[in-house]
Amino acid sequence: ADVTVSLQGEGENQTTMTDNSGQYTFTDLPAGNFQVGISGYDTDDYSFETISRNVSLPLGATATVPFEGILLKTAVIMGSVRVGGAGLPGVTVMLTGGELDEPIATTTDLSGQYAFAGLAAGNYSVAISGYDTTRYSFEITSKNVALADDATATVTFKGVRR
Repeated sequence: ADVTVSLQGEGENQTTMTDNSGQYTFTDLPAGNFQVGISGYDTDDYSFETISRNVSLPLGATATVPFEGILLKTAVIMGSVRVGGAGLPGVTVMLTGGELDEPIATTTDLSGQYAFAGLAAGNYSVAISGYDTTRYSFEITSKNVALADDATATVTFKGVRR
């Protein structure tokens, strides 16, 4: 969605935006040769092998000009915070490193689970905090993760009751 698509040729110079499903349309064009290009997408999130295509449009015809890209940030870090085998809800989980401009945080759900999705490959650090230190103890509160493209890393923190 919201990718700029431009069309030039045969005296035409038009621009439109893709809709929520990535579709776009130029109407009432004369027959001829055109160049269609895309821009305005987040190059940190998507990669396109081709961002400009030439198309010949016969009189009265319709042409489809697709641009196939790949999602660059497809990795996931997920896991749980557990004490005595049970999940611990409400724990803050902080993610740093990789291509993150600043740390991101989430909170474990009722079963002690958390997840960070849409990550680029890279080296990350996952840390926990915000739990009741008078009731629970964790030997390890931070772990490093090397994450590859399209990979899912599971990081579990195990603690004990005091």
